[in-house]
Amino acid sequence: KCNFCENSASQCKLMVKMTCTYLDNGVEESCFPPGLDINQNEPEPTWSFTQDECDRANPTYEATIKYEMCNYNPEAFTPIPVKNFIKFAHNRRLEAESIIEPAYWDQPIKPINKRTKTPTCTEFQIKETFKPCKQKWRGIAIEMDGNLVKERPNYCRCFLREYPRSEITPTKTEPPSGTEPPSGTEPPTKTEPPTEE
Repeated sequence: KCNFCENSASQCKLMVKMTCTYLDNGVEESCFPPGLDINQNEPEPTWSFTQDECDRANPTYEATIKYEMCNYNPEAFTPIPVKNFIKFAHNRRLEAESIIEPAYWDQPIKPINKRTKTPTCTEFQIKETFKPCKQKWRGIAIEMDGNLVKERPNYCRCFLREYPRSEITPTKTEPPSGTEPPSGTEPPTKTEPPTEE
């Protein structure tokens, strides 16, 4: 998922992007449901299992999460350290302790390449273990917050948050085929009134 942000006052253009992938029987899958708008508070579930499937298999996935910030401006972008962050949590709260702090993350990001028209980006990658039956929610967020190296107005901000979640449904129990209903549950027999002669 990605979010492209423009600020008309400062003429600022930024992009933030997150990818989250895992292997399922050797096939690479996305942690994010397809076709949904970004920043959904109640996204469609990525994983759906019955409680019986969880009890029998308890699936576990090794996920790779990549965060990316891109500067599309002709000026360098200088982050504000307190607000410029990436986060991951095995819940949806995404509190302060979920912040990940790469050593270089708050370094200025160079301007767009004027010759090739390509942005300058910074990225960071982590690996996490997902246990959909044990943890129903996962929170992933990125915020690019800072100033362009030019006269004011020069403030820029771009944000993206996703909640890969799992849905566990109760196991349906059905009576074995061919079994008779318990005695006393048959519908009452309808009796016809006597006919008059």
